[in-house]
Amino acid sequence: MIQLAGMERILSGKMNWLAEHGYNVYFITYEQGNYPLSFNLNNDIKHIDLNVPLYKRYKYGFLKKNWILWKLKKDFSRKIKHTISSISPNIIICTNYEYLLLDEIQKAAKSISCSTILESHVARETELTATHIKYPILHALAKLYDKRKESTINKFNHVVALTNGDARNWNTKNIMVIPNMSIYPESIKHESSKRIISVGRLNYQKGYDMLVDAWKIVSEKHPDWCLDIYGDGDLRDELQNKINNQKLSNTIFLKHSTTHIFEEYQRHEFSVMSSRYEGFSLVLVESMMYGLPCVTFNCPHGPAEIITNGENGILVPPDNIEQLAKSINTLIENSLLRKEMGINARERSKEYDINPIMDKWVGLFNSISS
Repeated sequence: MIQLAGMERILSGKMNWLAEHGYNVYFITYEQGNYPLSFNLNNDIKHIDLNVPLYKRYKYGFLKKNWILWKLKKDFSRKIKHTISSISPNIIICTNYEYLLLDEIQKAAKSISCSTILESHVARETELTATHIKYPILHALAKLYDKRKESTINKFNHVVALTNGDARNWNTKNIMVIPNMSIYPESIKHESSKRIISVGRLNYQKGYDMLVDAWKIVSEKHPDWCLDIYGDGDLRDELQNKINNQKLSNTIFLKHSTTHIFEEYQRHEFSVMSSRYEGFSLVLVESMMYGLPCVTFNCPHGPAEIITNGENGILVPPDNIEQLAKSINTLIENSLLRKEMGINARERSKEYDINPIMDKWVGLFNSISS
């Protein structure tokens, strides 16, 4: 399946901007295979796929899986070293946290004295293996693995975090903050409706199980309003079953990811985000660009750095389902408040337009080359 999530859209937009502004951009993937790219790229961008299908190892048992991983790692090491040597870039930007791959990229970059940047798209703590393992022995081993991973990450010349909250958690002196960006629309055309939108992958992080519970409360008071959830993920069937069991199938609609999400924002009154945690929340910024205030859990990290509570959206205590429902009802019942917050949201979102954000990246590039 083609990935249409925020990170893919951000990377595509960033590469296109750099190519349009005179940078030579090489886009290196390692297991793209015959799958099409998520979004269109500028014709001047050179795409190279190393064809190292690491994902194939997961269908085997423990011993064979690790033997295949060892072979694939050697293949990756050889190919990435050859590719970087032939391109001879000034700067390499990585978005992958796979420790074994980062280590090989570092070695390849060092061989040609190339600067490296790790661009973080998730909160640091979510990438630590030990965070998710409770069994004592496995937890101890996971902590050793995390220590090796962090040691490799600290070799990068710079680590770019998306939020100040996440930046404070990194154990590196070369951390800086550059938020995600999108293209600010100069004009929008809003279509009045009784529909609310939520956008994100259908996984545990996005907390849609809690949103369904909150919507149960909302629908009892406002049965003529609907909630559209755009996204794909492993929990689709589970969420649909929950919706059916709650008898909400006439007011909650699971829709697939779409390349036309900007048009969809303009067909809804406001947005809702029920995430348990975030790296930044691009969809929050994008919905604000289209004049939508947002009701969101004040989860780590991002919402509180984007939303001023009561001014351009509503921040709800994390995991508080009743308060989430109450805040949704507040915006449903106050059209003037929705309009005022929407105007403020659109104005606030200008800070995340592609040009001011890319100026920060150019400043980082210039500091490295000077």
